[in-house]
Amino acid sequence: MQNRLQLIVSAFATLFFFASSQPVSAYYDPPSRVARLSYTTGSVSIQPSGEDDWTWAKINRPVTTGDSLWTSKRSRAELRIGSAALRADQRTSVSLTNLDDRATQVELNTGTIIVRVRSLPRGESIEINTPNVAITLLRAGEYRIDAVPDEDYTLLSVRTGKAEVTGGRTAFLVTAGSQAEMYNTGSRRRLGYDIYDLPDEDSFDLWSHERDRKSDRSASLRYVSPELTGYEDLDDAGTWRTDSRYGAVWTPTRVSRNWAPYRQGKWSWVEPWGWTWVDDNRWGYVTSHYGRWVSLRNIGWAWVPPQRGASPSRNASYRPAYSPANVAFLGESQSAEGRGKIAWFPLAPGEAYVPPYETSRDYVSRLNSSNTQLRSNEDFDYSRRGNDYYANQGVAGAIVGVASALFASSQSVEQGSSQVSTGSMMRSRTVAAAPVAPSRASILGSEAKVSAAASAKVEAPPAPPQSVETTVVVAKTAPPPRRASFERRKRALEANPGKPLDASTEQSLRVQAPVTTPAVELVPEVPVTQVKPAEEDQPKRQKRDKSRSRRDREMESTARPAAEPAVQQPAASPSAPDVAPVSPAEERKSRAEIRNEEREERKVEKVDERKQAEEKALKAREERELEQSALIQKQQEQRALEEKAREDQREKQKAESIEQQKQAEEKAVKVREERELEQAKLIQQQQEQRALADKAREERKAQKQAEQQEQKLADEKAREERDLKRKETRGNPEKAPEEAITTRESGPAAEEPPATAETANPPPEERKMRGKRLRERPDGDDRMVQPVEPESSGSAGAEIDKPIAAAPQPDNTGTSVEPLRVEETIQAAKLVSQPKLKTPREARRASIEGVVKLEALIGADGRVKTSTVLSGPEELRAAAIENLGKRKYEPTLVDGRSVEVLTEVSVEFMDKD
Repeated sequence: MQNRLQLIVSAFATLFFFASSQPVSAYYDPPSRVARLSYTTGSVSIQPSGEDDWTWAKINRPVTTGDSLWTSKRSRAELRIGSAALRADQRTSVSLTNLDDRATQVELNTGTIIVRVRSLPRGESIEINTPNVAITLLRAGEYRIDAVPDEDYTLLSVRTGKAEVTGGRTAFLVTAGSQAEMYNTGSRRRLGYDIYDLPDEDSFDLWSHERDRKSDRSASLRYVSPELTGYEDLDDAGTWRTDSRYGAVWTPTRVSRNWAPYRQGKWSWVEPWGWTWVDDNRWGYVTSHYGRWVSLRNIGWAWVPPQRGASPSRNASYRPAYSPANVAFLGESQSAEGRGKIAWFPLAPGEAYVPPYETSRDYVSRLNSSNTQLRSNEDFDYSRRGNDYYANQGVAGAIVGVASALFASSQSVEQGSSQVSTGSMMRSRTVAAAPVAPSRASILGSEAKVSAAASAKVEAPPAPPQSVETTVVVAKTAPPPRRASFERRKRALEANPGKPLDASTEQSLRVQAPVTTPAVELVPEVPVTQVKPAEEDQPKRQKRDKSRSRRDREMESTARPAAEPAVQQPAASPSAPDVAPVSPAEERKSRAEIRNEEREERKVEKVDERKQAEEKALKAREERELEQSALIQKQQEQRALEEKAREDQREKQKAESIEQQKQAEEKAVKVREERELEQAKLIQQQQEQRALADKAREERKAQKQAEQQEQKLADEKAREERDLKRKETRGNPEKAPEEAITTRESGPAAEEPPATAETANPPPEERKMRGKRLRERPDGDDRMVQPVEPESSGSAGAEIDKPIAAAPQPDNTGTSVEPLRVEETIQAAKLVSQPKLKTPREARRASIEGVVKLEALIGADGRVKTSTVLSGPEELRAAAIENLGKRKYEPTLVDGRSVEVLTEVSVEFMDKD
C-alpha cells in the first residue's frame, strides 16, 4: 500500500512539474550558483543526480540539484552556498532536490543538520523537507533540524531567525529561542507538536559555532563579498596585496615554483555546465570558478577577485555568478604516440568566458560582468573564438595539457600533464569546449565503487540503508524530477563531445524513459497560527532525552558482544536395576559427594565470573586510557594547530604591516614630489609675474620721462611767453595793472616761471627784495609769498576726485581776505611736519608709481583745509589726499598777518627698491 502511494505521489509530482513549467525556450540558462562541499571528516559519500551508485565525496566538488549526501558513523560534512552553510552530523542523509537562483530545497530523510543563513534576500526561499513536516526559513538566522523517522518525530531548534512549519493541515511559526517537536497523531489531517525552550548545546552545535566564527572573522571579507563561495579558505594559504592596475589581488604562498592555475586537480562532468574543474587545494574552489588569473612581474601568479559592490537588493550582498572553469580550451590534436590531447590556460582580467552551451546574452553578460571588467565599454562579441588575443597564452607554464583519455577518466592532471608537450599548443586555436565526450568515470570519479575483487584492499564508499533512501518526506513545493541516468544520456553526449545536453533533449529523454521523482507528500497551503511555548512535560522530555542519549551512545560506541559462560549441568545418577540396593550410609555418602562436586563447580563458576569481570574492567580501563591518550593527543594537535595558526596570523600581520608601511612611504614620496612640483610651478609663476612687473615698471618710467620732457617743454614755452609779456608790460606802463590782474586770475602757472634750484630756497636778502617787489606791484597787492618746500616720496592709495572750493578766511583784524594764490615753486608756507607716506597694498602689488598733483588750501593756522586732485594715478590719489591732510605748515605772513594760501602740491610715489 505504501509503495503504491509513493508511485501515485511521484506521478502526481511529475505531472505537476510539467504542467507548471513553461515551454522550452531556445536558450537554457543554468543557475548562477551551486553548493560547494567545503568540509568532510570520516566517511562521507555522494550520489550524483540520476545515478544509483555512491562515490567518495571530495572537497571542492560542486553539488547541485538532485545530488545526495550521506555521512556515516562518526562523520560530518559541510556544504556552502554563498554565505549560507549547511552542516550534517553523523548518520545523516540529505539531498538538494532543487537549487537555483531563487529557491533552495533540501530533503532530510534522517539525521541532524544545522543551517546558518547569513542573508535572505527578498524573493528567495529555503525549504527543508522532513518525514513529518516541511520547514520554511523566513529570516536569516541559525536553525537545527533533527529528523528521527524510526520514532516518527522531528525537532526544530531556532536559535536566531524565524521559521514556518507545515504538516497535515496545520501550519505555525517558531521564533528565536524556541524548540518545536512535531509528531504524527495517526490522523493525516492533524499534526501534533509541542513548543519548548532551547536545550543545552552539544558537541555538534559547538563545532558549528566554531566554523561560523572562522568565516565571520576572515580577513578576506575586506576584499570580496560574503556571498563569494569559498572565500574563508584564502586566509591560511596566501597573501593579499594591492596592485596599481588591478587593485586588491591574492597570491598563493604554499605552492611550488613551477605551479600554475588549473594544474593541481581533475576534470569532472557536472551538468548542466559540463566539464568542471575540481581543484585539489581547499582555496582552489573560489579561484577556479570566480575572478581571473594574471602573471605579475617579480610576483608570479596572482588572482584578481570579483569586484566588491552593492547588490540591487538592499538586504543582500553582491553575488558573483558561478562558472565551471574560467579557462580557454585549445583544440585537440594528435601526439607523437598517436594519442589525442587537450590543453587549456587561465583567462586574464578583461577576457570573457563563453560557455560551451547555448544561453541567453543576458546570462553571459551577467556571468562575465560579475567576475571581471571587459577590455572596453562596448558589448563583447561572444561568438568570436580562435582569433582573439589571450594574455596568458604566451606566459611560460600557463598552458596545461593531458591525454584525452586521462582527461575523460577524471584522473589527476598533475600526474599526467608531463606526458604531453604543450609547446606546439601555444599556436593552436581556441575552441568552444573541450572536445571530449564524458564517461561514467567522469561523473562518479576515479573513486567510484570498486569491484568485488578489489574491495578487499580498497574500502567501498558507504551508502545509507535502503529504508532511508525510500523515506517519504513532506514538501510544500514539488521538486523537479531527477536527471536521467548516464546510460540513457550517453549516446546524446557522444553526438556533441564536450557540450552538455540542452533542455529540449533532457525533456525528450524524460518522455522516452520517465525518471523517478523524489518521494514527497505535498501538503496544501493552510493559515498560519501563532503558538506560545507550552509548559514543560517532564516525563515526556526525560523520555525523549533518554532516547536521544541512548542513540548517541550507540552511534559513538562500537558493539562488543560479551561471551556467555558455559553452565555445566550436573549429571544424573545412572539407574541400575540389576544392581543391589545401596545402604543408607552409602546413599548419604553419595549425596555428600554430589554436594561437594556442586560446591566445587559453583566455586569454579564464581572464579570464572570474577576473572571475566576483572578482564572486562581491565579492558574498559584500557579503553578509557586509550580514549584519554587519544584525547590528549588530539588536544596537543589542536594546540599545535592553534599555535601554527597564531604564528601564521602574526606573519600575516607582519607582512601586512610591512606592506602598509611601504604604501605609506610610497604615498609620502608621491606627496613630496607633488609638493616640490607645485613649489617649482609657484616659483616659476612668481618669476614670470616679477618679470612682467619689471617690464611694466620700465614702461611707466619711460612714460614718466616722456611726460616730464613734454612738461618741461611746455613750461619753457610758458616761461618764454611770460617773459615776452613782461617785456611788453615794462614797455607800456599803462597796461601793467590789467596784465597783472589777468596773470593773477589765470592761475599759478601764468604768474611766475618755474622755480629752479636757486629760487626754491633763496637767501634772506633775496627774499626781502622779492617781498619788496611784490608790495610795489601795480595792482596794489602787497601780500608776501614764501616758496613751498619740496615733497617727499612715498606710496599711494585709492582715487578721491572731489574738488573742494577755497572759502575766504577772516584775517587777524576781523575782515575777510581772499586766499593768496601762489605757484608750487614759490614757498607759500614752510612745511613743519608731515606723516610717513604709505603706499596702498594693491598699488604695491601692481607696482604702480607716479606723481599726484593736488590743489591745497593752507589756512592761516598752517593746516590744510581742503585739497583737490588735479592729476595722477587713480590708485594713489586717496593716499596723497590723506598724507596732505595730515601735514603742518608755518602760516604765511603778509604785513605781519597770517593769510590763507591756495597752491599746488606734488606728491611723488616711487618704489625705493
